[in-house]
Amino acid sequence: MRYVILFLVTLLLSLIIIFYPQKYLMKFENQITVNYSEISDEALWTYELSNNNLKLKEEGNNIWTFIPNNNGKTVLTFYYDKKDNDYRYKIIYNLEVNKNKIIWLSGEAIGLMDYPNLY
Repeated sequence: MRYVILFLVTLLLSLIIIFYPQKYLMKFENQITVNYSEISDEALWTYELSNNNLKLKEEGNNIWTFIPNNNGKTVLTFYYDKKDNDYRYKIIYNLEVNKNKIIWLSGEAIGLMDYPNLY
């Protein structure tokens, strides 16, 4: 009988862990940094912000640092070798700014298998 109880408790905990919704990937205080210098040493990366919830603090050598500006959701998109509406790679970071916290909600890479994490 105790094995059945242990099995049911283990099963229940496993299901909770597997299906528990995660609301964000990471939470940052005061700023985020994106580093593409390990992917490419060429300065062909450009970025776009969907609104002014973040603003650029520093930029150099394929490293960008952003700080909070306004509360709300924003999309930070990086392009590699962008010409008009064409690009080789596109990396999208979905973010939410809440006071001095920047919450990384999700990310997506188009044309690449992986993309650099924010830190």
